Amino acid sequence: MKRKCIYLLLISILVTTASFADIENMTIENSLEFEKFANHEISRMSTMQLQEEVEKRTNAGIVPFDMGVELIRRWTKG
Repeated sequence: MKRKCIYLLLISILVTTASFADIENMTIENSLEFEKFANHEISRMSTMQLQEEVEKRTNAGIVPFDMGVELIRRWTKG
């Protein structure tokens, strides 16, 4: 009986921790707001700036197609 209580306690702690982590993760994702870049602004960015911006947006799951294409073009160009 004591062993079952310990297992139940451990499982409930794990589930609670996982749910709080998921809620925190969703809050962070929803609070991220990225500015919109026009095509001429993307082409004026340095490769490092563009790479960092694409990385941030990739982690958030919202990479604009134009940014990705421009970064790939720069990587394959030289």
